[in-house]
Amino acid sequence: MKKKKIVFILLFFSLFLCLFIFKNRDGGFFTKNEVSKTASTSASSPPSAQWAYSTNKIIVLEQPVANVNIKSNDIISGHAVGINNVAFVLSDDRNGVIDQGILNVSNGRFSGKLIFKSHGNLGTLQVYYPDPSNGSIQDTVTIDISYAK
Repeated sequence: MKKKKIVFILLFFSLFLCLFIFKNRDGGFFTKNEVSKTASTSASSPPSAQWAYSTNKIIVLEQPVANVNIKSNDIISGHAVGINNVAFVLSDDRNGVIDQGILNVSNGRFSGKLIFKSHGNLGTLQVYYPDPSNGSIQDTVTIDISYAK
């Protein structure tokens, strides 16, 4: 009986530790592939005239802005209205998808780091709202970008 108690306590502690490690500071949870997507919003956001808006204006992508060079560890950030998360897909012209993930929307804001290795020169960043029932794209913003070498 004592052995079962110890095993139960160890399992409970392990579960708690895993939840603690994968919990982001805004109160949402990430899957294993999304842990690297947390980041603070840059203090110097580009001017609003450079922001990109989704089809239905639910998502506003503040950074990166269209037609700029990006590199791994650059910030993706913006705001969204009435949704809990946004998904993104980063692609290059040589390998296709090189990064993707889901970012929590907290207090109308989302941000994360783009972690990738590109072998191409040009690409796109698509940010969209995935329908919770089936994952289909409900609203999207897509920008062209290039990769810093």
